[in-house]
Amino acid sequence: MKGGSNIRTKVSKVQSQKRLKARPQSDIFSRFDQLNGDHPWMQAVPNGFVAYPVRRLKSGTVLYFNFKLAKEMGLVPKDHPEKLTLPLKEKILEIFCQQIINEYDRERRTPASNELQKEGEFMATRYLQLQHKNKRGTTSGDGRSIWNGVVKSGTKIWDVSSRGTGVTRLAPGAVEANRPLKTGNRQFGYGCGLAELDELIATLLMSETFYNHQIPTERTLAIIDLGHGLGIGVRAAPNLIRPAHLFIHLKQNNYESLKSATDYLIDRQIKNGKWTVQANQGNRYDAMLGHLTLGFAQFVARLEREYIFHWLDWDGDNVLADPGIIDYGSLRQMGLRHDQYRYDDIDRYSTNLNEQKSKAKVILRTFAQLVDFLKCGKKRGLDAFQNAPCLKLFDLEFDKWCTIYFLQQAGFDEDMSITLYKRVPDLVKDLYRSYTLLEKVKTHRKALTVADGVNRPAIFNMRRLFPFVADHLLKHCDQAHIPAMDLRVLFKVVLAKKATRRDRKIKKSLLKRLDHISTTYQILIGEVCKNSKVGPFGNLRRVAERVHRQTSWANRAHRMTGNSVTIVVDEILQAFKRGLPPEKVQTIMDLFVRTQSYDLSQLKGQLTLLSGKEMVGLWSSIQEVLSEYSEDI
Repeated sequence: MKGGSNIRTKVSKVQSQKRLKARPQSDIFSRFDQLNGDHPWMQAVPNGFVAYPVRRLKSGTVLYFNFKLAKEMGLVPKDHPEKLTLPLKEKILEIFCQQIINEYDRERRTPASNELQKEGEFMATRYLQLQHKNKRGTTSGDGRSIWNGVVKSGTKIWDVSSRGTGVTRLAPGAVEANRPLKTGNRQFGYGCGLAELDELIATLLMSETFYNHQIPTERTLAIIDLGHGLGIGVRAAPNLIRPAHLFIHLKQNNYESLKSATDYLIDRQIKNGKWTVQANQGNRYDAMLGHLTLGFAQFVARLEREYIFHWLDWDGDNVLADPGIIDYGSLRQMGLRHDQYRYDDIDRYSTNLNEQKSKAKVILRTFAQLVDFLKCGKKRGLDAFQNAPCLKLFDLEFDKWCTIYFLQQAGFDEDMSITLYKRVPDLVKDLYRSYTLLEKVKTHRKALTVADGVNRPAIFNMRRLFPFVADHLLKHCDQAHIPAMDLRVLFKVVLAKKATRRDRKIKKSLLKRLDHISTTYQILIGEVCKNSKVGPFGNLRRVAERVHRQTSWANRAHRMTGNSVTIVVDEILQAFKRGLPPEKVQTIMDLFVRTQSYDLSQLKGQLTLLSGKEMVGLWSSIQEVLSEYSEDI
């Protein structure tokens, strides 16, 4: 049977390749031609962007192409092999290897031959941005990005934009200089207009991993290497609009533009099947606020439980309105709950993990103000919405999803988690409260300066606790009485590797807390056995095996952190400089994402993709980095 299956697979591949060869190459990749700069936002919000002509760059290499995403978007046929053929490379470079002809170029009449200048114009959108002194958004927006356009595939519409395509007049550096800047200048912060390859690769590795974990995010479609460590990153999502795209018009009291921008957002979400607005629902803006409230509560709760720091703030800039992650420059996935880490952004420190909930509520308050303005035609101050009903609903939903995600980390699937949350809420809340008290404990040392900010480290790796307790239960689940755990051993298990001597001192209160957590956790596993609605359970061993398997994966030791990704990317780039071909670089990056996204037991045979001493050595180095920095920021 296996042999027959392999033969059928080979025959199918041969037939697919023949079909592709029979079709004209211009037809195979014609959907790319939709990305010609035309975007519906230009018609919907005429004062919401700055338009730029662009020119084709003479040189560039496709370093990465996301076949999975491209097929989902309909840009390449589903039966196209995951190989960068010459026609596909040429099409990617034709569409994305470009740079804007900005104000500096036009003033100095920088040579741009007619054959290199492309038809039409591409927009850099205007939106609110706290990096600018002007807090009304008159100078801010896309500082190094242009929007390529939209792709329509089936019932879904995709936005596509490119960063690293030249400095626009909306860049903070250009505003600070008060004059047009040459693309590539280094005189002013956020004024270069280019993107570095290490940033683009890090964004790819994190965003694809998060996407595979059902965390809403932008995604990387392609990375183009321009040489000298620079590149163009092409991002895609069903909706790349940020709250800041709307808030700019709210701050400027521009009712008509605000209404047009808001209607655009609602219509796009409806067309993509993300939101539903019933005919009898009354006001569509109230419906939007309801969707945003539920969406932000679930999204921020996921960030909370995954220890993902994502710089949310009042401007609504670094987040998608969907909501989801956009802009990975300051994003960190942490190994421990380092919730006092702050990113140094040149002239200010960022928020921290503890403040994400409150910042999300500020964004929702602003949406409540926006909706009130659209309904009444008169803008009231933000203080009038301190007790907006959406904020109370947000708190309830946030707490619910934090608890459910916590239970999933403990090894219960979503159905089990929701059932436990409803059946034994007091027991679940007690476990969650005890757990979070320990995960928030910090070292006795004061905050330390780190490479890109400040941090006062946590001292307990609580992600080790549930796998250890589940393993203990699994070993003894056939016995009439489950023996008590050695709490001193458990204490050492959860203690962080970099804890100081003072941090390592065992206190009775800590042992008591650990005993309470482990006992309560085992009681919850027993509750699952009692509940026939959860699934085909009832036998403690079967439940314990499933919980152990799931919590071991949810709290896996090789989980990436912000610092580990930074070093992994450096290892990849060093190998690339030594001559590792782009197709092998892509193989390494794809393999990294797979091993971060799926249980290793499901990826048997994946390491056979590593060919040659260089790739095997690089992969070994990557695994060492993930292990060494597993508890870092």
